[in-house]
Parts: sequence; structure tokens; C-alpha cells
Amino acid sequence: MGFNRFSLPAVAVIMMINAMLLSQGCLEEERIALLQIKTSFGDDPNDISSPLFSWGKNALCCSWEGVTCSNSTTRRVVEIHLFFARDWYSSMGDWYLNASIFLPFQELKVLDLGGNGIAGCVANEGFERLSRLNKLEALYLLNNNFNNSILSSMKGLSSLKYLNLDFNRLQGSIDTKEFDSLRNLKELLLAENEIQDFITLTGSEGPSRLNKLETLDLSSNYLYDSTLSFFKGLSSLKYLYLDHNWLHGSIDTKGLCELNRLQKLDISYNNITGSLPSCFSNLTNLQALDISFNHFTGNISLSLIGSLTSIRDLKLSDNHFQIPISLGPFFNLSNLKNLNGDRNELYESTELVHNLIPRFQLQGLSLACTGSSWTFPKFLYYQHDLQFVDLSHIKMTGEFPRWLLQNNTKLEELYLVNNSLSGSFHLANHSLVSWLSHLDISRNRIHNEIPTEIGAYFPRLVFLNLSRNDFSGSIPSSISNMSLLEVLDLSNNGLSGNIPEQLVEGCLSLGVLVLSNNYLKGQFFWKKFNLTYLTELILKGNQLTGILPNSLSNGSRLETLDVSLNNLSGKIPRWMFSLLYLNLSENNLFGSLPSNFCSSGMMTRSLIGALDGCSWLNKLDLSHNSLTGEIPFELGYLNNIHVLNLSHNSLTGPIPPAFSNLKKIESLDISYNNLNGKIPYQLVDLNSLFTFSVAYNNLSGKIPEMVAQFVTFSESSYEGNPLLCGPPLTNNCSGEILPSPLSRYGFIDMQAFYVTFSVAYIINLLTISAVLYINPHWRRAWFYFIRESINNCYYFLVDNLHVPARFRRFQPCV
Repeated sequence: MGFNRFSLPAVAVIMMINAMLLSQGCLEEERIALLQIKTSFGDDPNDISSPLFSWGKNALCCSWEGVTCSNSTTRRVVEIHLFFARDWYSSMGDWYLNASIFLPFQELKVLDLGGNGIAGCVANEGFERLSRLNKLEALYLLNNNFNNSILSSMKGLSSLKYLNLDFNRLQGSIDTKEFDSLRNLKELLLAENEIQDFITLTGSEGPSRLNKLETLDLSSNYLYDSTLSFFKGLSSLKYLYLDHNWLHGSIDTKGLCELNRLQKLDISYNNITGSLPSCFSNLTNLQALDISFNHFTGNISLSLIGSLTSIRDLKLSDNHFQIPISLGPFFNLSNLKNLNGDRNELYESTELVHNLIPRFQLQGLSLACTGSSWTFPKFLYYQHDLQFVDLSHIKMTGEFPRWLLQNNTKLEELYLVNNSLSGSFHLANHSLVSWLSHLDISRNRIHNEIPTEIGAYFPRLVFLNLSRNDFSGSIPSSISNMSLLEVLDLSNNGLSGNIPEQLVEGCLSLGVLVLSNNYLKGQFFWKKFNLTYLTELILKGNQLTGILPNSLSNGSRLETLDVSLNNLSGKIPRWMFSLLYLNLSENNLFGSLPSNFCSSGMMTRSLIGALDGCSWLNKLDLSHNSLTGEIPFELGYLNNIHVLNLSHNSLTGPIPPAFSNLKKIESLDISYNNLNGKIPYQLVDLNSLFTFSVAYNNLSGKIPEMVAQFVTFSESSYEGNPLLCGPPLTNNCSGEILPSPLSRYGFIDMQAFYVTFSVAYIINLLTISAVLYINPHWRRAWFYFIRESINNCYYFLVDNLHVPARFRRFQPCV
């Protein structure tokens, strides 16, 4: 029976499905071995984040996560990736691997066991057993707990090309003989260990067997030997990383400068001193050199650096080099793309530069150094590929270099911080829309107005800092066109007028807004507040009026708010206690402090979690306002607060004893209020307290004992409280009689009462005696009054009381 017209397509589909299924399968013995690996790694079947979760869910083992099979019909496993396959952070003790479980994978090329906390291998089942896997090329053992013994177990793995032992426990001296059998190794990564040096017990000068090694990473170890002689013999080395070690003193270049194939050398973050070795000029294949964060000295001269004609990336920052501002010695480096010379010494070169036009076209230039006043170096006029420029702190003079933007249309970041630029902030050709994302020209002398079209010219800005200049006029509303803007700092200028409403409506990405120390005015009340990403708002030192708007809290991520030194009024909204930093000082705020802010709307970051130790507020300054009422005890549960200032208000009542819970507080100022009662003795437990003042209140009683931090507080911390006693005040607390609360300010001083009463009594008695002595008529009337009073008292007693007869003969004279 022949095939119908649908038979051939159906057969083709079936064959394709079978081919797909076969391509996802693997040999049965390897599938069983994979399941054994899963068991040995202690996989949690309920942990869907585990890379072993998919293993065993179906029979198509080549589709399991981390398993790669060959494309041939053999369907053998060629790669096994078990990176962080074992939850070793929650397990106890070291874990030892049985390396024999990988022997069934005869075609295995890549084995990744990183991040599993392996301390070693079980006895007689170490990595030397893997020598039977003669196709194994890459072994990744990073992020484990292997010690030096792991190197001995590598013997026989002659097929290895890539070995990664980063983040383990290798330490001390390493015998280079351990690597003799790894003769095909191309990449050896030993970063983030505690290796101190390499030695050769056999007497040879280096690991000569590693003559195929191209990459060696020894960064973040404890290497201290600056001779670097152990590199001799590594003739194929191209990439060498020695950064973040303890290399010190002058470099003995024996071995290092013989690496004439070297393309990248990183010896940054060490303590190397002296001048740059002259033999570095022999490294003509070097493309990237990083010697930053050392103590190199000397002039960067043409003879020293001019022969590195292959160099592309050169990092010289944080040394003691003398670099000419003209960059003359670098002019012949035609391949140079990125130069970083930050925090060195710039100087004006007296040498004539024969070729005034450099052969390089830089992409990145960073020369943030302290220096004298210079004009822009001429070589910058010939650069057209710049993407990053930082010429901060060198006191560059002249006007803002709009030609730099005009010539470099790909410029993305420009930093001209802390220079001496003056004049107006002119923009380049308006038809040219800049790609600039970061612009910082703060701390200069630029004046006049900010260009009104700045938003149209820089629509891609993410970071804009024009602070600490002499700008005047209003804030351009065109800034709202910068829809990608995240940081805007216009502080410390002479800007005036209102804050444009468009600013808070258009810059939707804005996270930091700093407009402090200007002359901005108007109502601080934004009905339309769309800055949902705003985390920091600093408007201090202006002339803003109105109340604190609740609209700031609508969907906002606000963490820092500083509106101090303004003319704001009204009460403090409860939601503000959910911030990290709050400064409302020197305004006209009134009313009492919120005592129930735990019920405010933004309690994901508020004091409702404070009772559980989860409050975030670390600085609160409400000083110099007109706040009244008592201090809420809830403030005592701001367990992360470092600074609390409630001074210069009209607060009453006692100091909450709950303040003793402020274990992280460093500054507590509640001076110049009307507080009464005693200073809680529990405050002596505040061991982080460095500044403390309760001056000029109505506090009474004994000052807390001078122990711990309270030993450091002088009399000025307590002055202006007449009823306080004890050190450091001179008032003695011995025989203290506690006063009674008879006035709104606290207690009456009884000693003062007795003195004033006695003086008043004596004065009255003397006054009456003097009057009676001078006036006879008043004296006779006084004596008559006394006699009548005595008679009336006598007859009152006789008529109303039973007086014995023997007393009746003593009758008063009539």
C-alpha cells in the first residue's frame, strides 16, 4: 500500500521530533551519573532556585540546567556547571568531594564546581583521579575552601588549559614545582587567596614548564616580594594581574621586563616606591598598564614612556609623578585612547614639543590634580573622539569651553570641578544636540544667568551640578525637558524667583534635588508632585514660605529632607518621621510634636517598626522654631538616630526616660526650652554620646553621675538651670530638700522663701515701732487696741470655758 499525500510530511515531522529528542538525550550511564551527582550535592527538591532542580524531571538530560552535550551523534556530556549548586552557607563543617563521580564523562571538557564550599576530596578519590579524563580542558574551583594541598592533586591533569582557584584558602609559600605537570595551561587564576610568595625548592628560577601560560591572576593576595623573579620562564604571558597585594620598595625587574609578549600589566594598589623601571620601555606589545595607587616618583619623560607605542589604556593615578600639562611625552603614542593621571603633580613643561599636534585621539582623559592656574592645554583643541574628560581641581582659567563640546560630539561626561573658570556659561551651536550625560562645573566663578535653553541642548543629562558659582536669575523651566535627569544641584548661587512647577512635573527620573543657599521664594506647596523617585530634597537657606506639603509623601521614596533656614510655618506632618534625615530648623513651625506618628501613612519606614528595632531616622533637627507641648516618649525608640536637636523651642514637661534607648546617638541637644523635672539617670548608658546639652531649662535635682561619656560634659551643658546640683556644677546636693511643685515652672526654693519671709517680717516690725514712737496719738490708740483685745479674749474664755477658781482672781485691769 503506497503512502498517501500526507505520509511524507508526517514522516518528516516524526523524524524531526525524534532528532530533537535524541539531541536532548545522553548516554544512560551518564544520566545515572548525573543523578548520583545531584544526590551527593544534597540537592533540596523543593528549592526551585537550585541549578539542580531540573535534574531528573525528565529523561532528556542534555536539557538539564548546567549540562551541555556534544552536537555529534554520540550525545556525550562535554560540560557540567555546578556553580553554587550546594547550599553550603547553611551547612555545618567542611565538605569533601568524591571526584570519582565524574569519571563516567569521558568526553568532559569543562567542569565548574565553584561556590560550593568544598574543602578537599575524600581519601584516594581526589582530583588526580580525573587524569583519566584526557579531554578535560577547564576546571573551575573558585569560591571554595581548598588549601595548598589542592595543587598536588592536580598532577596528571596535563590536558588542562584553564584553572580557576580564586577565593580559596591558598596561603604562604607556593612551590612552583606543583605546576610542572600542567604544561598546557593557558590561564591560571589564583586571586583572593593569602599567597605570600612563590619559591622553587629545586633551585630553578621559575615555573619554566608553564611556557604556554597566557593569563596569570595573582591579585588580592599577600605577595610582598618585589623582585618578581618567579616570572622568568613565562615566555608566553600576555595578561598579568598583581594588583591589591603587599608589593613594596623598588621593583627588581628581573623576570618581569623579559615578558616581551605582555599585553596587560596591573600592579595597582601596592606600596611600590621609586621611579618607573626604564626597562618598561621594552614592553612594546603592552596595550594596558595600570600602576595606580602606589608611591612611584619622578618625571614622566619621553624616554620613559614614549616607546610604548602599542599602549591604549594608561593609568598613573595616585602616585607622585610629575606630569607636564602639555602631555608632550605622550604625543607619539598613536594608539593611546585612555589616560588617567589623577592625583599626581602637574607642571608647566619648558621643553619644546616638536609636533604640536598629538598623534593620539583620546577617548578618556582624567587629570584631576592640584595645580596652579593654567589655560586649557592646546592639545585639547585637536581632540575629536573624547567621551570622558575630568580636569578638576587644577585651577583652569578662562570661560566655559563650549568648543570642547562642539569638537567632541560623542562626549558623555565632563567634570571641571573646583577650577577658576569665569565669564558666562555659553553653550555651543544650538543645532547640535549633545550626548552629554554628566556635567559638573561646580566650584568655579561662572556668573550671569543659566542659559534658558539648557534643557533643549542637554536632553540626555543624567547628572547636572552647577553649584558654588555666581549664577543669578531664575531657574530655567527648560530643565524639565531633561526627562532622564537623576541629580540636579544648583545650590550656593544667587538664583531667585520661584521654583518652576515644570521642574517637579517633567523630571520624572529625578532622585536628588539640591537648591540650597539661594534667594528662592514663594509658596512651598506643590499640588502636582510627580517625583516618585525623589530620595533627597535639600532647599535650606532660601526664602520659601507656606506649609510643609503632604504631597511630598505621595508615592515618594523621599529619605532626606532639609528645608532649614526658610520661613515655613504650620505643623510638622506625621509622615516626616519616616525619613532617614530630617532638618526643619530655623523656620516658623508651631504646635506640638506628633506623638502618634506610628499611625501615619508611610509606616514601611517609620516608628511602627521601632519597637522591633527597625527605625531608620538617623538625624532629626527641629531647632529654632516655636514648637510647644511635651517631648513624645516615642522619640526614645529612634534606635538608629545619631543626631537629635530640639533646642530653642518652647517645649515643656520632663525629659523622657526612654531617651536611654538611643544607643547610637552622638549628639543630643534639648537646650533653651521650658523642660522641668530631673535629668533621667539612665542617660549615662548612652556610650556613643559626644555632644549633650540641657542648658537653659527649668530642670532640677541631681545631675546624673559623671561616668562614661558624661565625664566629658562641662558646666556649659547644664547652665541656666538654677535648681540643678552636683558636678560639674558648683551647687551642693547634700541635705537637699525636694521642693514642691507650686508653679508652672516647677518648684519653689524654700531656702529663699524663709530668707525673704524673715526679712519682710523684721522690716514690718521696725516700721510699726518707728511709727508708734513718732506719733503719740497713734501710740495711745495702739495701746488701747491691745488692752481691749486682751479683755475680750479673757471674758470670751470665762464665758465659754470652765476656768478653775484659782485663776479667776487674775483678772485683767480695766
